[in-house]
Amino acid sequence: MRRGHRRPWLVLVALALVAPGCDFMCGKGKPGAGADASAGDAPVGMEVLSAGGEPRAKLEVGRWAGLEYVVELESDGSFGRTGDPPIQAPTLVMKTRVEVLRGTADPLIQERDGKPLRLVEERATLERIGVRSATAPADFIGKVNEALGLLKGLTTRALIAENAEILEVTTEHLGGVVPPPEIKGFLDEALGAQRSFPLRLPPVPVGVGARWRFSVPLEIKGVKATHVADLTLVELTASTARIGIRARQQAPNQEVPHPTIPGLRASLAGLRGDSDGEVTLDRLTACIVAARFSSTTYQTMTWLEPDGNDRTATFMHASVQRIRGRLGGAGDAGDLPEAAVVERPDGGSTAPPEEDEGE
Repeated sequence: MRRGHRRPWLVLVALALVAPGCDFMCGKGKPGAGADASAGDAPVGMEVLSAGGEPRAKLEVGRWAGLEYVVELESDGSFGRTGDPPIQAPTLVMKTRVEVLRGTADPLIQERDGKPLRLVEERATLERIGVRSATAPADFIGKVNEALGLLKGLTTRALIAENAEILEVTTEHLGGVVPPPEIKGFLDEALGAQRSFPLRLPPVPVGVGARWRFSVPLEIKGVKATHVADLTLVELTASTARIGIRARQQAPNQEVPHPTIPGLRASLAGLRGDSDGEVTLDRLTACIVAARFSSTTYQTMTWLEPDGNDRTATFMHASVQRIRGRLGGAGDAGDLPEAAVVERPDGGSTAPPEEDEGE
């Protein structure tokens, strides 16, 4: 397919990538007042509210070069304008295989807030992507899947901090080659939504009942807003940690791009987003074993129509994402038990050490 004919399909693909996520791109966080004195080394924007009960353990990313893991995502969503029937989007299904290039023993080092930040480097390969729907016309679904098929084999590079924050996601190859700058930029913008995943691990050992919070400014498709997430350690076993997450997004009045009319500006009169869910992590690596999130966003806007009339409307977007993952390089994530154990290069396994007796 010639490059000129590929771009419309890639636009559709990128939109399909962005829509299932919560569409937030995280920026540099604002300071939070830590409630626990032991959280003095907490990153900017992080606040530990309670360390929870005993026993306590330190939760952090621990991955080694050569580790592979698989992540499958399934997403349902709807969108529309209040007063009109919502439009149900097809179910999106993706499977990604990830290889760790540089692990926690040999991390990349960047500076943030005057402190060294240790980063794991990973390469992800998109192995499967497609949509399904029981109501949409079969020929439409076929065309969408044909478009999405252009992304099969897409490789991306990610940098992940030890507290699980995703700092960077960039496109490496598409169809086995480096994509042209305009396509790379478009895909990078879509993939950047992964940075909004509402997970950060606390800077101190924690036990069941622990609560922590992080706050960051963000941009939602041209809208400047604030994202606050409250996290609770619900369960801690020998191999997994289950964390409950509630997040909210709010934005002040501002001029923004119109959400459905390209090139038109609008005045944002209000934005409120709410999401909640749970994520289960492998304790040693902090790789996702299972997760489920639901979110709803409302934004009220006013704008001037070409005919000179003022219009006001509230737009809504709702979504549900389900994630399954496993460590190792073979098999399908759907066939896995709740927690997988693989052998490490040094002869150990992903089973973490005994839980700490205290902080």
